[in-house]
Amino acid sequence: MPVKKKRYSVRYQTVTVYFDHPVNRNICDTCGKSAEKGEIKNTQGHHWIYAYRPETVKKNPELALENRSELCYFCHKIADALRILSELKPHQLIRVSKDAGLMPMEMQRKFTVICKQWLKYSQSRAKKLLEFSIR
Repeated sequence: MPVKKKRYSVRYQTVTVYFDHPVNRNICDTCGKSAEKGEIKNTQGHHWIYAYRPETVKKNPELALENRSELCYFCHKIADALRILSELKPHQLIRVSKDAGLMPMEMQRKFTVICKQWLKYSQSRAKKLLEFSIR
């Protein structure tokens, strides 16, 4: 009886594509926690943008690995929320502020801290990228 070769799957919108090689390292790209070390159960693929139609990916499975991060469950929940926010159209952005204004005060304080941390982080990253490009 032939030995069944292990296949690895990636979900891309409505299609699942398969690979003969592992596609996950089981280390979260955000927090660095590892399934091998027992810090997390496993990781999941998160597509930041879906740049291709499902039928295109079905014909060329390697495309399913683009714009993809490997995240633990907790970080994946955050990434999903960030993707939703980033997909908003300009006229919808005011709703984020209005919704945030409806949150209890403690949640508003946390949200403010998150926004300030992001601005600080993104500005320091932009500065590093600019310094690197000048060299």
